[in-house]
Amino acid sequence: MSLNKRLFTGGQLPGATLENAFSAYIYDGNGSSQSLTGLGFKPDLLWIKQRGGDNPHLLMDSSRGAGILLTPNTTANESGNSGNFVGSFDNDGFQVNRNYLSYTAHDTTNYGVGDAAKYVAWAWRANEGTTSSNSDGNIASTVQVNSAAGFSIVQFTGSGSNTTVGHGLGAAPDFILMTNRTRNGYGWYVYNSASGPTKNMVLNTRDGLATNAAAWNNTATTATTFSLGTETGTNSNNYPYIAYCWHSVPGYSKFGTYTGTGSSGHTIDVGFQPGFVIVRSTASSEDWLMFDSARGNNKVIYANSNAEEATYNTFGLTSTGFELPQWGSSNGNGQTYIYAAWREAT
Repeated sequence: MSLNKRLFTGGQLPGATLENAFSAYIYDGNGSSQSLTGLGFKPDLLWIKQRGGDNPHLLMDSSRGAGILLTPNTTANESGNSGNFVGSFDNDGFQVNRNYLSYTAHDTTNYGVGDAAKYVAWAWRANEGTTSSNSDGNIASTVQVNSAAGFSIVQFTGSGSNTTVGHGLGAAPDFILMTNRTRNGYGWYVYNSASGPTKNMVLNTRDGLATNAAAWNNTATTATTFSLGTETGTNSNNYPYIAYCWHSVPGYSKFGTYTGTGSSGHTIDVGFQPGFVIVRSTASSEDWLMFDSARGNNKVIYANSNAEEATYNTFGLTSTGFELPQWGSSNGNGQTYIYAAWREAT
């Protein structure tokens, strides 16, 4: 049975093969296992958050296996096994199961009572689970790539010394989310090309943009590799890592920075109608804000928090970008913000 609502997919874009590259998807839990269809493609990366409850974010990919979850708002190790939480990635959707975590009384993917039963899933398509070996870097990696959509899933083992890792994209990544899979306490490191390779942010905290040349070895990404220094959060010796890499694709995705004005109606032009946007001030004590057209304008989820969905007044997705309210979290006067945006199909 399908209890879902397909809102948008990447679609076919001029000059690139982007058939069903990304989708935001909302569904209701039923308290049991259910197969959700209508996504439009077989997903390779799923990021799921309960909208009406305070359970953690869950992130799963087809390279590691459907049931192997990471919680990107925490510093926890990966956990689970094949078949838990998300049972499978299917040709037109995915299966969710009713499974309980030790730190919560409610299921994180398929609970079936009231507002707590509402979920959102952000889904990206890579290569339908097919990986390949990559030797472009000093460290061997295993990659799963959708080159047209500028997206790759990269697995590698850290070396503890300055090194490079192949990503398989054929273009320099603009945005990387990366974590140690099995070592507690080190969180999610974020590379943003507009901020440069001496800077780093952490997805699971409210810390601001920090100077940390050791994270990315003070070296910008290239068409074949990204660089790592001696930072234990990005390159501990003999520990397994996962990195999700994107580069901007005209008309489909955009990653960059903007400066806030402190006035309502400030619009950021990305050249297309976004379906999903992540915004974060580079200042400290701010949240990572997540918006999508599936849940509607003004509905925000915080990427760094378990908190349930909240209302964020006057934020809006437009035909060419997104419009900001007069609010310091996304539009403080003179503040710098990073953003990531993916296209909504028309």
